[in-house]
Amino acid sequence: MKRIFVLGCIFSIMMSASVNARSLTFETLGSGRHDLTRYEFIFPLKVIEMIFDEEIKLNNNCRAQVLLNGEVYVKPRKYSVENWHNTSYTREQGSLLLDFDYLSLPLGQTYTLRLDAGSVADLEDATIVNEELNFTLTVPENLNHFFDEADPQISGDSPKICTGCRVSIGTEVESIYSPIIYLKRNGVTIGEYNVSIRIEDWDFSSCQAYFPAVTLDEGAEYTLVLPANSCYSIYRGDLTNDELTFVIQEGSSAITEVELTDSDRNQPIYDLTGRRVLNPDKGLYIINGRKTLLR
Repeated sequence: MKRIFVLGCIFSIMMSASVNARSLTFETLGSGRHDLTRYEFIFPLKVIEMIFDEEIKLNNNCRAQVLLNGEVYVKPRKYSVENWHNTSYTREQGSLLLDFDYLSLPLGQTYTLRLDAGSVADLEDATIVNEELNFTLTVPENLNHFFDEADPQISGDSPKICTGCRVSIGTEVESIYSPIIYLKRNGVTIGEYNVSIRIEDWDFSSCQAYFPAVTLDEGAEYTLVLPANSCYSIYRGDLTNDELTFVIQEGSSAITEVELTDSDRNQPIYDLTGRRVLNPDKGLYIINGRKTLLR
């Protein structure tokens, strides 16, 4: 009977541990109004919020840290908890707030935010605690990949006429001074224009350039070049763009070998850098927008 009683106690303890072995349910990671599980970390490291699907309390051994290459880079200076209960949906939630000194993490690095297991517990059941949580914080090197492809304003078919270009930007940026953009034909600048860079909505900006009607020669490549440091993130001034090139019209890569006719001589002839040539010798030129080999 003693042996049965001992076994029964062990089984009871195991069952109790099994019942209480569940962890807190983590929901999301935020900074201000931004969900950090969806966004790159372009923000200063200030207050980071970890939201759980239960009301929570701090444990004495609560510890979080930001790691770089496996080494501790920075720790929060303060931990706090906020709980709320939505009576309409009978939903309880709790937030662990990690308060860092206002710090901009160096650009172009990937960090890990780690919360140790057992740092917080269920408000009503201290045996229900969080598992170890790890989150990747990627700080971009520049703003370039937030820029979409160019959306040029082109009318007509033959010839095509371009009067401007718009580029969407997937984050909030502001311009530095009075930015300009360069229009290039086969790599040679043919125009310099003002460009408007402005915030359109939450997490959305635009880059818009207008210029006098430009005829796009068939086969010639036209690009717009936005210089480096034309705009910066509203969240940190050191996060700017590198030089960006947007394609308005792709050039033809075909090379045609011809003898120069009188008709061809009446057409503008350019070398490969886009400079006009009045008396072409043998070689490779651009005639009627096509790469042409003269012999």
